[in-house]
Amino acid sequence: MSHLNTFTNQPVIRREQTYVLDRKLVSIHSEDRDVKKWKNSNRFEVRLPEAIKNVQSMRLINISIPNNLYTFTNSYQNTKLTFLITPSNYDVANNNIENKLNVNKENIYTITIDEGIYTNEQMANMLTNRMNEAVTTFLKGDQTAELGGSALVVNYDYKHFVVKYNEVSRTFVFGNRFDSFTITADAIINYNITDCEQKIVCDQYTKWGLPFYLGFTKNPFASTQLKNEDGARLDHETTPWVTPATDISGNNTSIYQLSAPNMSSIYGETDIYLDIDKYNNLSEISPYAEATNNMYNNDYRGMIKNAFAKIPLTNDATTLITNSNNGSLAYMMSHFTTPIESIQKLLFRFRFHDGRLVDFKDTNYNLVIEFNCLLDEPMKQYNLRVPATLSL
Repeated sequence: MSHLNTFTNQPVIRREQTYVLDRKLVSIHSEDRDVKKWKNSNRFEVRLPEAIKNVQSMRLINISIPNNLYTFTNSYQNTKLTFLITPSNYDVANNNIENKLNVNKENIYTITIDEGIYTNEQMANMLTNRMNEAVTTFLKGDQTAELGGSALVVNYDYKHFVVKYNEVSRTFVFGNRFDSFTITADAIINYNITDCEQKIVCDQYTKWGLPFYLGFTKNPFASTQLKNEDGARLDHETTPWVTPATDISGNNTSIYQLSAPNMSSIYGETDIYLDIDKYNNLSEISPYAEATNNMYNNDYRGMIKNAFAKIPLTNDATTLITNSNNGSLAYMMSHFTTPIESIQKLLFRFRFHDGRLVDFKDTNYNLVIEFNCLLDEPMKQYNLRVPATLSL
């Protein structure tokens, strides 16, 4: 039997594990990627300079993106528009124009605008030019093999289409100086997409093609005839924006016009989403739901930890969009309850909310990621002797 006293009034001092928060910063440029493996800079993986251990949190603290991101690109599937023409009665001397347009009145014309960024006035001019060019190309081509004997070459420059932007209603209006026409905004247009990761948008409710940006819904829109030898004038203007063509029919007093039912929205996106595989913390709601109240086949979908950061864009004239953690990025942090043992690689993905990958057009950008790491701090006591010659 032991006679040692195992009881004491002094509490046992437990050893507490203490840590130091160590901050590591990594600067990453889009050109740091392996360009043979990752041809597009909207999705790529990089190996970090060193393995970062015991990661307690991560955040994007700075990003610089060139302020020339295109709104309209083939990759976004929003550069094409289709339409039909039903010709009016041309003079006898111009019957060949009418005859050729007649044999093609059931076939759509397709135009493709240049990729880039537009003002509303620039878009109106582009549409005017492209629509007239499409008809001129048809008239000057030989389609007898496809359409028969009436599809002979007609040497005529078609200049009857006029597109105008109404600054009051914020809508595009389309006019033709002689022929009736229909904007076939419901037509399904095929695009040759080289990025296999890019989302197909034709079934979306928004941003499904160029007609959406111009203010159209997925329906055909037929022009209406206006008989007025002075043409058509917007109510807030004093001069007509389209007048009847008289070079092909001297007694013509009619024009044809239609207006997009909705306001235009050609200025592009307001935000970019950055995904970092395995380390996202920002949740989203999946767009384009239509049966969220159904008991069966309910298509509501919340996307948990779907993005790492949401990056606001601006429409100013500067060459760079720079965001930092003292502004809109301040709260974009991924926190890990159990620290991540080691991070050696990061897989980035830049997209919009609807899932389309950002088309950077090979322009370079850069960002800085902050890693907050836990370092074990052993209990140490230091006896510091300061030499008399030093004054602290």
